[in-house]
This record gives sequence, C-alpha cells and structure tokens, in this order.
Amino acid sequence: MRILSPRPYRVYQRGFAARIAVSSEKPLTECDIILVDTVSGDTAAKICSVPMTGENGIYTADADLPAGGWYRLTVISDGETAAAEPVGVGDVFVIAGQSHATNSNSRQFRVTEPEGRITVYDPKDGSWRTAHDRQPCYDLSDYNADFGSLWPVTFDALFGKTHVPVGMTNAAYGATALFQWMPGHETGLFENLGTCCRAAENFRAILWQQGESDVMWHTETDDYVSGMLKLRDALDKRLGFRTEWIVAKSTIHPSAYNDPEHEKKIRDADDILWHTDGFVPGPDTDTLTGDCRDVRMNAGGHFTEKGQLLAGAMWADVLYGYIKMKGE
Repeated sequence: MRILSPRPYRVYQRGFAARIAVSSEKPLTECDIILVDTVSGDTAAKICSVPMTGENGIYTADADLPAGGWYRLTVISDGETAAAEPVGVGDVFVIAGQSHATNSNSRQFRVTEPEGRITVYDPKDGSWRTAHDRQPCYDLSDYNADFGSLWPVTFDALFGKTHVPVGMTNAAYGATALFQWMPGHETGLFENLGTCCRAAENFRAILWQQGESDVMWHTETDDYVSGMLKLRDALDKRLGFRTEWIVAKSTIHPSAYNDPEHEKKIRDADDILWHTDGFVPGPDTDTLTGDCRDVRMNAGGHFTEKGQLLAGAMWADVLYGYIKMKGE
C-alpha cells in the first residue's frame, strides 16, 4: 500500500473532512488513520474504521483531522501500513489576480516560521513545499530573477495570529485583465484557477489582487462588477460549491501610468463587490504609495521591500478578521 495523497507538506483546510488516497493491490473497505506530532511524538488523533471507496487499485477515505501539525499521517488497512509527513491541518487559500500577486515585487522573502508550516502547491508537478520565494505559479515571466512576492510575509504574520499551518495555491498571472480570466479565453487562466482550486480541495477563500490592467483597458465600473460575478459563478459551477472572494483594492501602478479617472472606476467596482454576497473586503493596497513603490520606469518591482512588508501585514490582518468572523 502507498499513500498518494496527502503528499509531503500538504495542508488541509480545517473544518472539512480531509480526503486521503492510497494505492493498493488488495481491495480495501476501511482503514485506521493515526496522526502523530512530528516534534513531540505524541499521538494527536487515532480514527478507527474509516470507510474506504474505490476501484482499480485506488482507494480514498475522508476523515476529520484536528487542526495542527506538522503530523506524520499513517494509514493502516488489511494488515498494511503507509505513511506521509509532514502533513498539516490549518487554513488554505487560493491566490489569483495579476503581477502584484506573483513574483514581481522587489525582495524575495523566506518563510520564517521555524518548522516551515506555510506551504505552497507547485502546479508543475503537483508537489507541495515550504513557501519561500520565488513562488511556484503559472506566470513564469522573468520580471527579475531576484524579485519575490507578498505571501511569505502575509502568511508568517497570519500564522503568528492563528498558530495553525497555512497552505496556498497560486493561479495569478501578470498583466492580465478581468476578461482574460473568463471561461474559454485563450489564456487558459480560468482553467488554471480551477486546477489550483481542485488542488486545494477545500479552502477558505480566493484572494484577488488585480485591477491594474483593467485601469489600462479603461474598464467601466459596471462591467467590472458584472465580470467578477460572471467569473465567480462560472467557477462555482465548475467546482460544484460556493466560493468566497477576498478582493483587494489594487489599481495603481506608478511605473506604468497615472490615471486617477480609471483607477477610481475600478475602486468603485471594488466598493460594490465589497457589499455583494460572496465577496469580502480585502486590503486597500492602493494606500501604499511613495517609498512603498518602485517607480523606476520598466523596473517591474511594483512594491518595494517596505511595500511588501506593509501589504503583507494588511493581508494578514484582513485574513485573521475573516477567520474570526467565521468563528475559528
């Protein structure tokens, strides 16, 4: 017997059953699942007689696992044993949007949580790893090999508040407008987003850091709102469940333009979305100006190190408030 899922460094969303998959030459009908804390060696959970379903050598079991980790997860069935580690149970987020959500900011950060309990999915091979910059994502544009993201800062800060592991998947792609995220568009962004959602399986929310390209395309407020509703509804239909989107105000890009008129139109759209079912107010990262931005023409750095630290703190505060609102 061999564990197919979880892979090492996988984080499951707490509050949902975790799907565990194994391969076996024997037909399996049930299993026991044991979680052991990898630091203390203490048993965190033992869940007996979990039903298994499957065929053709692949079997799955759904189990309620306690928040925490790292864990060593062991599956025992029909006299066979298989294990995977490290595995966490905490909070999982899907990231989407454009360059500010990818590797386009001035500094590369490393996760500082000592056990590396902030992890990211790599769409190239389906693996998970500690989320040091650069982030694995579909956008492989070489803005600068030394540039990094907002996310190690964000989730280090969030871990300091929740004390549970964090996992993320990232579908963001630089220089993309909302219409390019629609189903069937030649960019394939919608399909990438669906892949990242399915890799996460269950997750808190989609973090949307986007808007600059729609300023450049002069997208009207009502068109942006209706487009976001269309995108969300299409994704929900594809996934088979309702998603929630945490929407940042992200419209300024001082190295590319200065366009208060059209920036306001997208900010107005964000205000409407913030009061629309299924959408949640995110950080207003447009407030980070001056030395928070790398304004050298064609530098592509977007946020400076200072901007990254402040934007990450803003995201962490929003996410912690969102988690508390959900009652955890």
